[in-house]
Amino acid sequence: MNDTLLKRAALTDGLISLAVAGVLIVDAPMLSEPFGLSQSFINAVGWVIVPFALAWLYVAATGARPLARLGVIGNVSWAVASALAIPLLQPTALGVAAIAVQAAAVLALAHFQHRGLQRVSAVA
Repeated sequence: MNDTLLKRAALTDGLISLAVAGVLIVDAPMLSEPFGLSQSFINAVGWVIVPFALAWLYVAATGARPLARLGVIGNVSWAVASALAIPLLQPTALGVAAIAVQAAAVLALAHFQHRGLQRVSAVA
């Protein structure tokens, strides 16, 4: 089974997500004003990301395809929810940019994870 793309995309997602979660949790007070979002919201988003990051690291280590499929659906859902959150949260321009950039990055990772799943399925 050639699951290199899936594992690399999962590892990338897991590591980046843990790093982002750490920044959001630790630096919520510093990010609140420039992003136009409450500290508690930024902090909560950081904590929500942690289990997803750990799940992607598990996929990277094991190649668990069912979990990877759920993860791709989760990533696409996250990106859509991020886009829908912008008018609801009304962040600053910097906050909009941060939300948009992370949503685009999540979609890019979902694309590579999906492609990795396709490759594994084609070989199996």
